[in-house]
Amino acid sequence: MALRSRDLALVAVGGALGAISRYAVGTAVPHSAAGWPWATFSVNVIASLAIGVLAGWAYWRHAAHWVRPLLMSGFLGGFSTFSAFAVDTVALTESGHGGLAAAYVVVTLVACVGAVGMGTVVAQTLWRHP
Repeated sequence: MALRSRDLALVAVGGALGAISRYAVGTAVPHSAAGWPWATFSVNVIASLAIGVLAGWAYWRHAAHWVRPLLMSGFLGGFSTFSAFAVDTVALTESGHGGLAAAYVVVTLVACVGAVGMGTVVAQTLWRHP
């Protein structure tokens, strides 16, 4: 499937807005290398919930074509951050907080997968017709 210029532009705009939003959250909620990375954790859980809702909405309501590139791949892709999650985990480990790092990994994975599941349930409840 060929990439379309319009889709690339939508992903770029959404990604820029998502990354700026993530940066704002990270600035507003700073943390130390020895503390729970609340900013990264929060954006990843929020993005997971939102993508569950949007995926369900797009599926059951046959959303406009622009929804996926702008909101899902773009905004939520720019807002969520696996790389910061990995860096936070390594920083916790290197600062002697291996137990907290392990808890962070487990809690983040469970929370994010659970949030996607909750999002799809919300979407089904709101938009799926019997």
